[in-house]
Amino acid sequence: MNLESEIQRLQQRVRVLYGLIETSAIINSSLDLDEVLRLVLEKAQTVTGAEASAILLYNPQTKKLEFEVALGEKGGTIQSLKEKITLDLGQGIAGTVAQTRRAEWVPDAARDPRVARSVDATTGFVTRNILCAPLLVQERLIGVAEVMNIADPKIGGLEDLEVFETFCRQVAVAIENARLHRGMLERERERQQLEIAAVVQQSFLPSHFPTCPRNRFQVEAKTIPASVVGGDLYDFPSRSDDWLALAIGDVSGKGVPAALFMAMLISDLRFTALKFCSPGDVLRAVNAGLATRARRGMFVTMQYLLLDATTGAVSAANGGHVPLVWYHRRTGKAEPVELPGGPPLGILPEAAYPETTLALEHGDILLLLTDGVLESKNARGGAFGLSRLTEVMEAAGANGMAPLHPILDAVEAFSGGRRHDDLTLVELRWC
Repeated sequence: MNLESEIQRLQQRVRVLYGLIETSAIINSSLDLDEVLRLVLEKAQTVTGAEASAILLYNPQTKKLEFEVALGEKGGTIQSLKEKITLDLGQGIAGTVAQTRRAEWVPDAARDPRVARSVDATTGFVTRNILCAPLLVQERLIGVAEVMNIADPKIGGLEDLEVFETFCRQVAVAIENARLHRGMLERERERQQLEIAAVVQQSFLPSHFPTCPRNRFQVEAKTIPASVVGGDLYDFPSRSDDWLALAIGDVSGKGVPAALFMAMLISDLRFTALKFCSPGDVLRAVNAGLATRARRGMFVTMQYLLLDATTGAVSAANGGHVPLVWYHRRTGKAEPVELPGGPPLGILPEAAYPETTLALEHGDILLLLTDGVLESKNARGGAFGLSRLTEVMEAAGANGMAPLHPILDAVEAFSGGRRHDDLTLVELRWC
């Protein structure tokens, strides 16, 4: 090799190294994953004089390489790659590099049987040569980077492979940092969405409990979501001096979808309670509306009670909900009451909801609850259950106490604070 050729080779390597150093500064200046990927490819093409470049990220779930972004000769994004092409480990040059974790220079793609022809067939691009290296973070594969159709035939030697591998190690760290940052932003966004949903949800629940001017009944309720927001609800959708309506429900699912469904349900319930008095008619009308508008798989179990505040008679309708518990002051016993009824609301639009009448005596208590109370589990996986609930209720009654808070305390002690489902209690005492 003459002196002039050696000088040209060294100048070329200086340009490449300078370009890679500049790239390192660029990619570490951003934590936006899409921007990092674009900047990396643009600079890789400029430094190597390539016509196209691509980054394929490894998906550990599918165990495939997926084209995350690809740039053409003028920097335009080749969208079809991301939409249509994935590669198995060992498939194509990129798959081979991912499998062996070693960089590859393919000077004549047309003659190399390992080249995946499907990529060119899909995009219309003609690959003449490929320089490809793995993206590794602490020896963990996160993908591969490649540049295609390098104009200078001198690029691709052992030294260039080593430089490109070093460059790709920096790229891998930048991608991993951007991914972590994106995950942090997504978690923060989810947290903010949950907080907003919780505020909205709380605004739909009653801000205070109904009172009776003649002191004939007392009402208290409590809901505790399993996370920031939940799908349990209670409401007192209609009342006068002589009538009190109570509702309790458990929406399928959790989180924001359940909270939004719950808000819609309470709105429907309050509107329907203005039109109908009978609990069965209220559930029938709410169910018909939900069944036509509810998203697939969303439903709610519900009980709706109407108390005659002049006599203590209660009319009740049930839509697939768990039993209520009736504490009899005269006997000091609490009994589960399985109300006959129809299916959960939002499934069958023509469902009917028959009514049951309960005649309360002075001092009796009706406790409405959701299955999160009964299904609270201890460290051994045992459920709290109805028998424990009735025992706590009877003990509270024997001491002249309202049972709601003793039950919550007992559930907390039993589960050790572990909560897998929302839980709600509504207590109605006939004075």
